[in-house]
Amino acid sequence: NDKVFWSRGAFKLYGLPENGPVPSFEVFLEQIEPEFRDRIKNRWDKIFNEKITSHSDEFRVIWPNGERHWIEDRVQVHYNKDGLPERVTGICLNIDKRKEDARTIQSGEQVIESLVKYVEIGLMLVSHDSNVIHYNDKALKLLDLTPEQLKGKEPYPAGWKLMYEDGRELMPDELPVRKVLESREPERNLALQIVHDKKPEPTWVLVNAVPQMDANGDIRHIIYSFSDITRRKEAEEFFKTERDRSEMYFQTAGSILVVQAMDGTVIKINRKGCEILKMSCEEIIGKNWFTHFISESYRKGARFLFDELVSGQLENIEYTEFALVNRIGEERLITCNSTVIRDPNGKIIGVLSSGEDITQRRHNEAELANYRYELEQLVEQRTDALEEAQKELLIKEKLATLGQLIAVVSHELRNPLGAVRSSFFVVKERTVGHELGIEKALVRAERNIVRCDRIIEELLDYTRRPQNYFQKTTVDRWLDSLLSEYVLPENVILVCDFSAGCSVNIDRERFHRCVTNVLDNACAAMASADAAIDKPGIHPDELFVSTHADGQSVTITITDSGCGIPQKQLEKIFEPLYSTKAFGIGLGLPIVKQIVESHSGTITINSITGKGTTVNISLPVYQNEKKENVGRKRIELP
Repeated sequence: NDKVFWSRGAFKLYGLPENGPVPSFEVFLEQIEPEFRDRIKNRWDKIFNEKITSHSDEFRVIWPNGERHWIEDRVQVHYNKDGLPERVTGICLNIDKRKEDARTIQSGEQVIESLVKYVEIGLMLVSHDSNVIHYNDKALKLLDLTPEQLKGKEPYPAGWKLMYEDGRELMPDELPVRKVLESREPERNLALQIVHDKKPEPTWVLVNAVPQMDANGDIRHIIYSFSDITRRKEAEEFFKTERDRSEMYFQTAGSILVVQAMDGTVIKINRKGCEILKMSCEEIIGKNWFTHFISESYRKGARFLFDELVSGQLENIEYTEFALVNRIGEERLITCNSTVIRDPNGKIIGVLSSGEDITQRRHNEAELANYRYELEQLVEQRTDALEEAQKELLIKEKLATLGQLIAVVSHELRNPLGAVRSSFFVVKERTVGHELGIEKALVRAERNIVRCDRIIEELLDYTRRPQNYFQKTTVDRWLDSLLSEYVLPENVILVCDFSAGCSVNIDRERFHRCVTNVLDNACAAMASADAAIDKPGIHPDELFVSTHADGQSVTITITDSGCGIPQKQLEKIFEPLYSTKAFGIGLGLPIVKQIVESHSGTITINSITGKGTTVNISLPVYQNEKKENVGRKRIELP
């Protein structure tokens, strides 16, 4: 009878007021969106003609306000005993959410399909019997296969070899698909090399095989993915080769190479470093470089420079030195340069240091310096010896010439000088008592006759080198006696301090002449001096004479307060015929030296211009003598 009965919910589903009239079937059809309306009419015709008892359908309705909503109806058709439809019952559901979800799923499936099609990895769907069900284009391209060669077959054709990274070949039961089927667990990130005749260059792939289970927990299929990692493996091989080469350089370097962390802990050290420290790498790595291996005397400075590096104050240190202490406590001197290590972001993460063991080099340098010094000393000695020999030769030549000259001069002068002396004596005798005004001239003539005679005698003494007649002599008493007879110039104070207290073996006459000659020079220097002497305890007009003994020798010291001797003259004072006096032949001090050396003694002269001169004469002590002390006395002459 075309009557329709709706529940309250039906009004709501169609956007109609709940208290409004129930629409007829025709009105119901008008609520349906036109594109679904004919299909709904045809559906009912089919239901009635074929006497279908139940059916469901989905369509979209238009609300009075223009909104469109999805409806699902589920109907039950009731027929009478004659087979004619008498009523239809059913329910309606709003399926907007389901449709939205379906659209989302469909969109996702489209995205997935696009991903599968265009993604840069090969994808295959493998059945539980190891045959390929589905695949993408990338899989065909990576494997260099046609669809006919892949679909319905195992992922890898017969004749192919699959190799592990270590070079081992995969056995059939080790194929990823078969392992997944056996273990029911995924196989992930397996790097394999594909080798076959079609591709002369091997291909590396990274394989993942993940099982998909059905509701019963059985494997429905396996998602098989693989990506071409040939370039990556080539890069890895390149970097491995470079790393191995770097490691080889690191280990075989002739210098110490050590990498330290930010706190100074050793991270890495090469064989040379281990060799110098006499330890294994395992014993060194993990220990602090400064507290365990650097000598304490260098530790503070080395640590300061390291802190400057890790703090960024310095980028590198080109040269520094420190000492390493090895296992046996031996110190090895190292020259080192260091530079900071940075990560890809530029952050300092450590320090690389390279060093060279220069212990032996420094030892060799020291030995070389020592040899050089010894050679220089030897050359200097030889040079000095040569110079001395040359001087000695010149002196000998000079003395030889002098000896010949003196022999002639003494012979030629002594006879005339004897006649002059005799004539002078006659003249002097005959003028005694007569005031002729020539007394001063006679005194001057006599003085110069004596002087000439003395010069001739000095010349003869220096060239003849007479034999000494040694006598045991108490130095202090003999010198006291000599000084008591010596005539000092006016205003010169003689101060004596005799403390030798022992005897010497001397030719008293010749040594008397030696000491007298030194005293004469001292008095002459004091007579011409203008400056005061600067020596503690010595008066400006004092002539100080002292003796002292040290057990092996006796030293006579004569110190004047005269004008001193310039350094250049001091170097030549013992040369024969060298004199700075207006009246002198330059044999006084050479004769003194000759006499001293003939007594196995030595003479030294120290002088400062304007300050005075000190002469030290040293003689060997006469053994087994009792020490005496004449004492200190002062003699002052008007």
